[in-house]
Amino acid sequence: MTTPGQVWNSVAVADPNNPSNVLIPNSAGGISTTPTPATTVARLPSSLASVNATLVKNAPGTVFFIGGVNTNAAIRYLKLYNKASAPVIGTDTPFMTFALPASSPFNIPIGGSGIAFSIGIGFGLTVNAPDADATAVAAGDILGLNISYT
Repeated sequence: MTTPGQVWNSVAVADPNNPSNVLIPNSAGGISTTPTPATTVARLPSSLASVNATLVKNAPGTVFFIGGVNTNAAIRYLKLYNKASAPVIGTDTPFMTFALPASSPFNIPIGGSGIAFSIGIGFGLTVNAPDADATAVAAGDILGLNISYT
């Protein structure tokens, strides 16, 4: 179970042999393959010079995969919100926060059951991790952000 305000690093990756699966490290040191259900994808081709506050879905939903590229030489943060309107970054409390590794692609597959959002799905991008941070990322810091959801 997750707690609002936790920061997670991505550890799983898309299965290059079957895009409908994700590869998840397991406790035995091996890799588990978890099929993901059919979903809709929200895309942000390139971040703007802002916090990119975005409403993905204004009703309950489930997120299954998040991926993209952080082009900045520093960590950036993706904050997910459980609400039916665009989040107010720095004021609303994130449901989850993910650290996006510096100068790297990131894949955050959530696993077979996904992350359930009881109200709606929103996101924002910030320079710092604290819930109250509203420091805007630069234009192009995050490229090809894809959020797979139902």
